[in-house]
Amino acid sequence: MLARGSIVGAVRICGVIVSLLGLSMVVPASHAENEGLRTFTIRDSIEISYFVNPTFWSVNHDRPTAPIVSPDRRWLLVITQRGLLASNRLESTIWVLDRQAVSDFLSNKSVVRPEPRAIATFQAISSNPIISDVRWLAGSRRIAFLAKEDGRYPQLFVVDSATEDLKRITNGDQYVSAYDISGDTIAYATLDLEKTPESQPDLLPVTGQSIWALLWRDRPIGDRDDGLLLNIPNKLHVLRNGIELSTSFTMDARPLNLFYPVLALSPDRESLITIAPFHNIPSEWTAYQPRHGYEFLKLTPDNKALFEEENDWKPSVVVRVDLRSGVATPLLDAPAGRSLALVFAPTKVIWSADSQSVLISNIFLPLQNAHSSGDAARAAAPAVAIIDVATHGIQLIAYLEQPAGNTVANRQLSDITWDQKKNQVEFVYASSPDNVPIAFHETYRLAPAGWVKVETPSGVSPHDVELSVDQNLNQPPILAGHSPNAAQVPLVWDPNPQLKSIALGKASLYQWKDNGGNFRTGILVLPADYVRGKRYPLVLQTHGYEPKKFFVDGTYTTGSGGRALAGRGIIVLQMDQPETHLNTPQEGPFQTDGFSSAIEHLAADGLVDPDRVGVIGFSFTVYHVLYAITHKPDLFAVAAITDGNDLSYWLYLTWTDIPYAQQWAENTNGGVKPFGKEGLLRWAESAPGFNLDRVKTPLMISCLEKGTLVTTWDIYGGLRTLNKPVELQWLRREDAPHVLVQPRHRYLSQEGAVDWFDFWLNGHEDPDPAKGDQYARWRELRKLEQSQQKQAAFQRN
Repeated sequence: MLARGSIVGAVRICGVIVSLLGLSMVVPASHAENEGLRTFTIRDSIEISYFVNPTFWSVNHDRPTAPIVSPDRRWLLVITQRGLLASNRLESTIWVLDRQAVSDFLSNKSVVRPEPRAIATFQAISSNPIISDVRWLAGSRRIAFLAKEDGRYPQLFVVDSATEDLKRITNGDQYVSAYDISGDTIAYATLDLEKTPESQPDLLPVTGQSIWALLWRDRPIGDRDDGLLLNIPNKLHVLRNGIELSTSFTMDARPLNLFYPVLALSPDRESLITIAPFHNIPSEWTAYQPRHGYEFLKLTPDNKALFEEENDWKPSVVVRVDLRSGVATPLLDAPAGRSLALVFAPTKVIWSADSQSVLISNIFLPLQNAHSSGDAARAAAPAVAIIDVATHGIQLIAYLEQPAGNTVANRQLSDITWDQKKNQVEFVYASSPDNVPIAFHETYRLAPAGWVKVETPSGVSPHDVELSVDQNLNQPPILAGHSPNAAQVPLVWDPNPQLKSIALGKASLYQWKDNGGNFRTGILVLPADYVRGKRYPLVLQTHGYEPKKFFVDGTYTTGSGGRALAGRGIIVLQMDQPETHLNTPQEGPFQTDGFSSAIEHLAADGLVDPDRVGVIGFSFTVYHVLYAITHKPDLFAVAAITDGNDLSYWLYLTWTDIPYAQQWAENTNGGVKPFGKEGLLRWAESAPGFNLDRVKTPLMISCLEKGTLVTTWDIYGGLRTLNKPVELQWLRREDAPHVLVQPRHRYLSQEGAVDWFDFWLNGHEDPDPAKGDQYARWRELRKLEQSQQKQAAFQRN
């Protein structure tokens, strides 16, 4: 299912950095470089073409990826996706390149730059990838993939890479989530629409259910984002020679339901490997360690949270489905890695040619059985192993390295290949252990004592030519070539030639120390026409950063302006998000110190005006922003929050019957429940909702769906009651996903944020007549703020 062959992804970073007083800052472009160029806008951000990961339909589709090599090694395949704002559609295209032409160009045998050829293009209004799970069919020039067509559910298609003949395999009224093809047999999974919440009766008993699940029940399936699709069961279908088998698939004498399925047909077409939910949790499974921050997923028999509808990572095991009988049985007495939210590596299944064994990745191994040594690592990390289907014998290849704490892994496993003739397994990573931007390979071979790791020269691919997706903070993604001993990395294809006419500004890493002596980092973006010595307004964007990706919006598209803010003459700092004090009463003060120290250092460097600083919060960092404006009310001139947690009293109550979420809020607010004198006093010290009287900062609140409208109302209502300058915007008819994807959703959210900060920090109003109403409201808020400032000044005097 993953990228095949030796051509692997590499993501490069080459920011321009100078040192000043121990701090890192950007060297701005000269005015001559920007002459004749226009400024960057949210529309430009939406319409950038990105190379998307073709191998996942869900949570990892945005990982860096690389071209997939055809079975005969003649062709390379990539997928791009971009937004079309005018039509509110996403457009995704499958491109193929002649591998020999690429090789000749990279080795200087030809001066002709290879041109990719589009073989299939789809457009749809969607909150999910348009094209996904793309693969070459074995021994064939045909390509199979899932795609949305004209806003319908994803379907299975096959296209001939030579003739471009396109054929749809599945029926358009089913949401196809996964598939596999072997000879005349096709297995695929579809969302079980009969069991979705929208098909439930009108009168529901709600005892024991969360308000979140209740408010999301009537949302159309086609509009749900990937995370919500994880919670909907899937049905398994099998076609032989185009006719669906009438077999009823079962597990433990119950209908077989799959969640976020992985399907792998055996070469003899008698069996299928998948991952299925598992309800009878043995007591010894408590030893398996969940991902940091997901301790509520501890696999104990009495843990009710494991089977809640909101839990994306339900307990599951690898199973073999007998296609003749339809019966599914566990292959191992151990959980799949996803059961414990371990999704830093793909789940991949590769059958042996004789259909007797399977290689499987991201699975835990049994703690003790006839084939087990019982080593301690089995409870701590998932593994890659080969399992004998008949005997359940285990050949351990390697344990998968987990990120430390809740950090991002410094190398991303992108693929696993198994050369059965050579008894060799290769792990392919997107980056090296030292974050050196090259493809990194690990090779394991079968020895008499078992599978052992063997050295490969310099840890790079042994093949002569590599094609990768290259980008850095200031370089949009391109296809670039790599060959041994090459002095330069030649451009093969740039899918975004339109950006050459736009002044992007410059981005670079920035480092400082907070008031506690902790090193903090971020991405600093200066306006394209930056003038040294001039002090600019500043907007802090939260939620961490990716130092090796082209910086456009922020970590997420929702509510973040990124380079478009810089296009309005505002410096942007995309901040790190250390989790040193996560889930403790120190979380709010620590993050506020990060904000204030960043402003102090940038002001000391002569870059920003400390009286014109704004901040953006989204999702988890909404709490950080609200804590800052309630506990250090003079820090920010303006703020915006979108679709997040405030960890206050009302949100706590909406988390009733989600115990781990309530525990999170309790821990952050002094370790007690918000009831009784002692509990309320502790919460009153920290919870933003009890401190709204301190707020001086104009605040824009954006709600993407009705659930957030309800759970954020205490913040909005409190500020309105106190006559504070607050704006609340709601995508009333949209019920948009958490991370925005549709062009229209993105434009409303991101353009609104850019306008908001430009208005308060620069005093600017966009002359677009369509925006007249918003500026009329904001001018009234500004009058309110000015009145309160005068009143406060009078009281001080």
